[in-house]
Amino acid sequence: MDNRRFSVEDPTSSSRVRRDVRWHSFFSSVIQHSFFKAFILMIIISNAFIIALEEEYNNTGLFRVAEWVFLIFYALEFCVKVYVEPHGFWRSGSNVFSAALLLLFLVAVFTEGATSFFSMQNFRPIHALRILKIISFSPTLQALVVMLAKAMKRALYMMCIMFFIMYIFAVAGVLYFGEQATGDVGHWGNLWSALLTVFGLITLDSWVDLLKKVDSLGVAYSRLFPIIFILVGHFVFFNMLVGLVIMEVEPMMKACEEALQEQEQEAAQKRRKQKRHFR
Repeated sequence: MDNRRFSVEDPTSSSRVRRDVRWHSFFSSVIQHSFFKAFILMIIISNAFIIALEEEYNNTGLFRVAEWVFLIFYALEFCVKVYVEPHGFWRSGSNVFSAALLLLFLVAVFTEGATSFFSMQNFRPIHALRILKIISFSPTLQALVVMLAKAMKRALYMMCIMFFIMYIFAVAGVLYFGEQATGDVGHWGNLWSALLTVFGLITLDSWVDLLKKVDSLGVAYSRLFPIIFILVGHFVFFNMLVGLVIMEVEPMMKACEEALQEQEQEAAQKRRKQKRHFR
């Protein structure tokens, strides 16, 4: 059979040859170049620096021009990357994150003044999140974030147990020390304030002052309540949570180091092959 009969170009096929091969290869080489990545990194750091200066100075005209300049650079980066990889661009979480921030920034620019909510002042804290994109430029930081995310999945169960213990002690604190006449209403007046109080105890924040306050109420065995919670909540469960995260991260760090070493070895082998090819 003649194979040429089956060589009809499928418009939905991912292997379809692009007509703009020269421009596609040019922009593809541009975004893969180290200077392009360094330039984008410099833009992100400069943007974060300008946002910090804007909070200190009131030169709104200059900073507004700077915001438009950064917006143009981010829009150009988005357009070039989507042009090179129209489908693969959306498979990266970092690219989706950048596109979402760019969309919010465009909404803030073109709808400013329509309502009090759509203003640059309200969207500026969200725009400052772009500095998190620096993580995508460092494989070590990416691996660290992935390891922390995996470790937090198991640590979530320990945090649930800690919350249950905090809830039990908060309810007990409201019952013992939350009376309007003789109790400490500021710390134990309701369940919400009691939860904030036991959270301060578990982090050992001003626990001595709280202990004196509880002791001054004249309730029997008043010192045992915060001391028992500190022993159980902080020295047992809080340290167990920290130890669990360390135990989860340590083997992942070793695996990450091995993977990075393999990548470096593969890159070194490719460079050697390229040198031999040029020779």
